[in-house]
Amino acid sequence: MIPVFPMPNELAAGHRGRIQWVNGCRDESEVMRLITGAVVERGFDPTGMSRLNQQAIVSEMDCRDYARRHSILANVRVAASGGNEVYGGEGRTLRHPKHSGMSFGRTVAHCCTHCIVEDLQQVGFSWYRRYHHLFGVDWCVVHGARLSAVDNTMPFMCLPHIWLFRNKLKPRKGAAEELPNGGFLRRFSDISVMLLDRAHPFPMRSIHGTLAHRAADMGLRPTRDGGFGYGARPLISDHLSGQVGAVWLQEHVPGWEKKHPFSFFYQIDAVAAVTKGSASGAAYIVAMAALYETAEAAMQDVSLSEAQDKYPSSASYGRIDTWSRKFLRECAQCYDQLAAFSRRLDLQPIDVEKILASFGLPNLNEREPSNQWAALIRFCSGERFGAACIAEQVEKEEVKALLRRCGGHVMQAIRILRKDFLELRRPSEERRSCHVFISGRPV
Repeated sequence: MIPVFPMPNELAAGHRGRIQWVNGCRDESEVMRLITGAVVERGFDPTGMSRLNQQAIVSEMDCRDYARRHSILANVRVAASGGNEVYGGEGRTLRHPKHSGMSFGRTVAHCCTHCIVEDLQQVGFSWYRRYHHLFGVDWCVVHGARLSAVDNTMPFMCLPHIWLFRNKLKPRKGAAEELPNGGFLRRFSDISVMLLDRAHPFPMRSIHGTLAHRAADMGLRPTRDGGFGYGARPLISDHLSGQVGAVWLQEHVPGWEKKHPFSFFYQIDAVAAVTKGSASGAAYIVAMAALYETAEAAMQDVSLSEAQDKYPSSASYGRIDTWSRKFLRECAQCYDQLAAFSRRLDLQPIDVEKILASFGLPNLNEREPSNQWAALIRFCSGERFGAACIAEQVEKEEVKALLRRCGGHVMQAIRILRKDFLELRRPSEERRSCHVFISGRPV
């Protein structure tokens, strides 16, 4: 088998089609035999292994990393009842290969002609992007142009530029020529793209609670029966009807034609209700786009709720200060690798920075001179501010700037981390050589 490694953001089904194209396979069964044989040669048992995992192996990638970079699973399964599920977990089978970006047969493939031209100019061939296959997103999120569909029942058998040369690309019907600069459809598109970088679904409890609180803050009714004093206020689905045209809703929201004003519409309103199972991925994206003014605000709100949902309680960890020490020592072991630290705690890097700030630590990505920190420590230890600055030969304004960036419990954090982060050189140099190591750097 001639190795064919995936291109950036290449859809898994398109990657498999390119493997077939490069290796001269005649049909899908032949390319699958080729991939399965390559998996066996690498010492893996393909029995029960999903196509996604097989392609990850022949691409020399971790299965979860391949799923995060080359599938659209993060848009299909936005939320899950469990807290430990990951996209593309080894040994897992795909229940919905078409929606995950793995379907190879009778499906629809989309392309952007601008991307095709750039691909040919830069690398000499084109490939299928996964962000061209997001539900409800009819435009290229890079160029803002309307996407074209391949007019063939087996679209991934050929590369996009071949279909372009054969005049087989047909513009998406019903979509505007360009991606709107604002409004619901823009937020919907941006949220869909942002979700692609996630490694696991949101906990259902946290995202449902966040959307319910957001709906209530907007004066909407987050429940079916109008409890909690909301009476006959409109639902999320009612608010949605004023955000985007009925044509788009009827095409992308199943059963929308049966929606009546002030009536609970399960496909959408269930995202804020207490349910046993999660809603569809598209329902969460639709609700987020309808409830927030920007895609960034929506993602920040649900991500922060996820982090708080994982933050330990006194019942599970004992006293909170005990866990604080554990958290900070985990930080010490990861040095400046904030991403590694985040993975150890299964949190987003931005959420880790916020928690560290609450413990009194400064920004992990900034480096401050040792003398400024030494003056700050002197001041926090009881010395007069001016005397501390003179002793360390620093300007007062510099130390004040550092103090403004630090949390209120910075000395407590430093004491906790002293064994891991505090380096004192020879006693004679102690006054001037006090280094506090934050993220592995002397500051």
